[in-house]
Amino acid sequence: MIVIFPKGGTPLKWTAFSLLCLFVVAAVPAEADESEGGLTVESKIAGLALVWQEANYNFAFFHLSPDLDWDAEFERAVGRVMATESDYDYIREIQRFVALLGEAHTNVSPSKDFRSRYGGHPAVELEEIERKAVIVNTSVDLAVALPVGSQILAVDGIPVDRYLRERVIPFVSASTPHYLWRQAIRGEWWRTVGLLVGEVGSTLEIKIETPSGETRDVELNRLAGNPEVDWVAPTRQERAALTFKRLDGEILYFALNTFNDDEVVTQFEAHLEELESARAVVLDIRNNGGGSSSRAWSIGRHFSVVPLEVSHWRTRQHRAAYKEWGKFSDDPERKAYAAMDGWFEPQESSVIDPPERTFVVPVAVLVGSSTYSAAEDFLAYMRAAPNCVFVGGPSAGSTGQPLRFEIPGGARIGITSKHDTMPDGTEFVGYGVMPDIDIRQSLAAFLEGRDPVLERAVEVLQETLR
Repeated sequence: MIVIFPKGGTPLKWTAFSLLCLFVVAAVPAEADESEGGLTVESKIAGLALVWQEANYNFAFFHLSPDLDWDAEFERAVGRVMATESDYDYIREIQRFVALLGEAHTNVSPSKDFRSRYGGHPAVELEEIERKAVIVNTSVDLAVALPVGSQILAVDGIPVDRYLRERVIPFVSASTPHYLWRQAIRGEWWRTVGLLVGEVGSTLEIKIETPSGETRDVELNRLAGNPEVDWVAPTRQERAALTFKRLDGEILYFALNTFNDDEVVTQFEAHLEELESARAVVLDIRNNGGGSSSRAWSIGRHFSVVPLEVSHWRTRQHRAAYKEWGKFSDDPERKAYAAMDGWFEPQESSVIDPPERTFVVPVAVLVGSSTYSAAEDFLAYMRAAPNCVFVGGPSAGSTGQPLRFEIPGGARIGITSKHDTMPDGTEFVGYGVMPDIDIRQSLAAFLEGRDPVLERAVEVLQETLR
């Protein structure tokens, strides 16, 4: 017999949970309830319960969703999971349940077999611009039918906004609305969700408006993940770890596109001689989805002559006896454990020392909704760097250490167990790191081939240098 305790420390009511479990275990033979793929009802409920349990004890951001009743949502999810008739529907319900927590590192990655079947998407790359689904890259074969800059108006006859809200957004884990819409439109084939994502080999029909204003319907085939096709332009996966150029004789531009590869640090340090003569620097991390925070700090530390603090953090902890004693105690610490609100927090702040070669020049950091995870740890560090200004839009609003585990069916779950803040305690998970100068890409500027964020950053630096 398994007894599961909710966040408040009291067993769920018999009518809500235990009777359901008894019904599953005692009343329904396993062999009669195997869904397509082989998962039994018992296995599905066990997977759901494990997700609920690990989040209940370890999720670091319940305080950002004060209206979320995690126990009640679990009870509702039990009924939905029991009613699923396929493993596909089961994974969707797990994704729906996890997405309620509203944190991007708290997510569901289906098994390899599941992804290979349901992670199909056409040879099209989309970008969210002004909440519109804009085509920014296609295969050579689709280039005439789908001109770059076209806007998708409908999918299978359903307007895009409605399609996203009903068929995509409920299954996407995100910490902020801007990151949610970006991921929903771009698609996450590795998580089998997205505007154009579906079963490999299936077809879909999209209605588009071309840059010239023409409306047309186009039928597309969903290909397996990372399709081997000829693209009009390099894909996101093919983007270099670092791109360097001189904007003029005084300003150096670095696109730091990942912190997931040592190469980004190696390539940056290869330009240290050029940095000696630079009067200003642009660090573009708008397309940086994170990786290792230590790589981020290895670059950022070159722009300060004094040690700077990195993000502060804490994580939940549990003392079983304190949880009981706290029910009858006035001791604040024990009362906190009774309320499932005990935390471990390091007493000393972590700092990064500067290297031998530093460059205290005006720096513009370009940021946006694709700036995520370790890239936001970079922002937390650079916020205190001298002469540094953030230009663009709010970052994704998600960082921290996910606790990972597997549920029946092979899906891997991540539950964010580390609560990070700015060094001064300012929350950015759930909000995003805010720019000093708020400016976004527009569809009109994109069609003109312009980058208003970079343009504004250069203007600010040039004004500083006058």
